Amino acid sequence: MIWSPASILAARFGLRRRAAEFAARWRRAFLKDPALKHDLIRLGGILELPTVDLIDRVPVVEDKTPYQLGVEAGRRALALELLALGQIDPTELEETMEQEQ
Repeated sequence: MIWSPASILAARFGLRRRAAEFAARWRRAFLKDPALKHDLIRLGGILELPTVDLIDRVPVVEDKTPYQLGVEAGRRALALELLALGQIDPTELEETMEQEQ
């Protein structure tokens, strides 16, 4: 996915003025509480890796139902949209993710 906050906002809100108001609100929230972006990264599962079990020394990825996959994709997409609204750019997101690990 190409990270473009402008395209995410335009697709979600349509009108630029509405999108700008929404983005300004989230940007203020991130400036007021910088830990908010860490929470979104954690709650959105952005850093989660699939669970791997070793069966007879062979790594096997956990099977997930389509429902589980959909829920995870939705959580991740919402977290990325909110980070984009807060004008968190890819560099800042990467730095934040490195701090999380």
